Amino acid sequence: LPIACLVYSGKKSLHAIVRIDAADYNEYRKRVDYLYEVCQKNGIDVDTQNRNPSRLSRMPGVQRGEKKQFIVDTNIGKQSWNEWYEWIEGVNDDLPEPEGLESVWDNLPELSPCLIDGILRKGHKMLISGPSKAGKSILQFKKVSCKNCYKCVRNCPVKAIRVHDHQARIIESQCIYCEKCILVCPQDAKEEQNMIPAICNAMENKMQVIASLHPAYLARFGVTGINGIREAMKKLGFADAADAAEGASLMISQYRALFAEQKEPGIMISSACPVIVQLVKKHYPHLLGNLVQSASMMQFHASYLKKKYPKAEIVYVSPCISAMSELRDSGNEVDYVITLEELAQWMKKEGISITEKEPEQIAYRSREIAIADGLTDLLGAVKGIRRLSVSGMEQCREVLEELHPEDFENCFLEMYACSGGCVAGPSFQMKKGHYLADVLAVKNAAFGKDFHREQGDYE
Repeated sequence: LPIACLVYSGKKSLHAIVRIDAADYNEYRKRVDYLYEVCQKNGIDVDTQNRNPSRLSRMPGVQRGEKKQFIVDTNIGKQSWNEWYEWIEGVNDDLPEPEGLESVWDNLPELSPCLIDGILRKGHKMLISGPSKAGKSILQFKKVSCKNCYKCVRNCPVKAIRVHDHQARIIESQCIYCEKCILVCPQDAKEEQNMIPAICNAMENKMQVIASLHPAYLARFGVTGINGIREAMKKLGFADAADAAEGASLMISQYRALFAEQKEPGIMISSACPVIVQLVKKHYPHLLGNLVQSASMMQFHASYLKKKYPKAEIVYVSPCISAMSELRDSGNEVDYVITLEELAQWMKKEGISITEKEPEQIAYRSREIAIADGLTDLLGAVKGIRRLSVSGMEQCREVLEELHPEDFENCFLEMYACSGGCVAGPSFQMKKGHYLADVLAVKNAAFGKDFHREQGDYE
């Protein structure tokens, strides 16, 4: 509580003068009622009889019967009402009040039909849990003792985190996998789904494992093309490595075909960023119909690689964990997803370094998908379609909040959750001060022709 002064009454009670910070009497009454409700829910017995805000507390230093009244402490707890309110809302579990069974114990209702003998009945719910890294969650927090910092709660853009018993937990039905919580956690308490052991197991079983690398690898590893990293990938056990910009090239062709078929005026939102797709699905479902109905770069490339290597297991190497959400989609052709950071740590553990013998001579335009404005740039001018680009979670949410599709005609909206695109994603944000170099690393490898298209297609 934001307590200005705590006074011992000399008898059975403590008097807390709490900062309400109300602008007027009506706001004061609402805040006081809310304060009483929170206190009672948490087992603090509050005397609600005195509703006069002008009445003073007990007098410290004055004798009351045989005991002396005194100040226990001053300026404790949160610094203001707003700070306390934000904190208490963050830790609130939103569960209903507990109910007793005493009144109905001798006359219980008839049980519903049994679905699983001795386990589950019709209309009931069953929760299946598993050990850490069993594949049940894409992202969770390790069991740590949170030190009342609540940075993850404050920084989550969709309020998908709750803290209970000093343990932060992610509400996966609300989580969009933006990793903001990971970047601000002082205890590094992230626990991502780790697929590397399963990949190693596939390699040990002599399976053909092919890596599909998001073009952000150019910036992360400082190479000029896929040949610069292929040898290191083979040392890890991969049969081959390919640039996922191949899939981006195919995706761009699909986008242009969809735009050509667009008959009714409206707005189209890019589905290239998995975080944006999750944001729309979970928090702006009324805009689901406005997402471009195209497979992602990851899926296009996996499909292309499966035709080339029919029996291969495909590992997609992504700049962030959000790509894992696509593994649950129908039609998914990717077997595993790891991040660029996980790949870097894997190489470090195995003592493998990346040495590019000579710069790659051929650059491919579709690698621009890794930077903001890259998608609109790759699409080029499309007759009758206006193209807009927005990057950064705050800006994207602001646009989605005010977006009314009926107010737009033939407008394509490119959206990246990370400000600056994938080369400014979570793994890149950990090494501040390299954004310009990362963008140039992609730009320098993204001109000329493309994997499946001619230069003239972009003009």
